[in-house]
Amino acid sequence: MGGTVTDIGGTVTEIGGTVTEIGGTVTDIGGTVTDIGGTVTDIEGTVTEIGGTVTEVGGVVVLAGMRFEIVRYELFKSFDFP
Repeated sequence: MGGTVTDIGGTVTEIGGTVTEIGGTVTDIGGTVTDIGGTVTDIEGTVTEIGGTVTEVGGVVVLAGMRFEIVRYELFKSFDFP
């Protein structure tokens, strides 16, 4: 298809190429997203792995795992305990 698709009334089950821009809202992705070049504003589900750096968390972190333990150690290491 060489032109522009302006409206799809049904469901698209598979796109073999690359989608460069989505003007609306994506409600469900059944597969894997490998790269997001922009900003993600809201995630309703669960994030299992983040490969990069998180600069800000607006909510409550329930479990931070290994990184939390390292930060906690560095904090208490600076105090002199008998």
